[in-house]
Amino acid sequence: KEKLLYSRGEEMRLARQREEKERAWREKQIKAARVERDRQTEIDESRRDQIERRRRREIAAQELEKDFWTKQQQRWKAEVETERRRDEAKLAARAEYQRNLLRQMDEKEEISLRVKEEEKKRLEMDEARRREEEDTVNRVKERKLQQLQEFNIPDKYKKEIERKSVARESLKFTQAYHMTR
Repeated sequence: KEKLLYSRGEEMRLARQREEKERAWREKQIKAARVERDRQTEIDESRRDQIERRRRREIAAQELEKDFWTKQQQRWKAEVETERRRDEAKLAARAEYQRNLLRQMDEKEEISLRVKEEEKKRLEMDEARRREEEDTVNRVKERKLQQLQEFNIPDKYKKEIERKSVARESLKFTQAYHMTR
């Protein structure tokens, strides 16, 4: 009986030891699983942080690129607009120059026509005055010649007077011609 009690006590002791070892082993396994789970959580968090940082960097890079191209596009548009305005100004200046040139040409033509008309009127007036003077001189000549006939002056003297009169007229023409030049 003692042996049996001994062996039963021994068995219980062994069973307790085995349970203790199993508990220790389970605790060790649980602790290892917890450590592994914590390590995996840290790795996952680290990966998420890296992914988030990379995403933020990509977003920032995209924003920078977008800003760059937006500014570049605005600069190009401004340059195109400036060039367009410059071209419009050149065209407007050219058109204004052409209008001024045509206006000046029209004014010069009008002035030229007015000068020609005035010259024509002056020449007509001079011609009318000359004819009037000539008519007056001819009437005076005719009257004087009639007076000479009335006084019975010989033809010889009348012809000499007519010749002198014609000589004076040609002299007047020569003087007038040289004075107007």
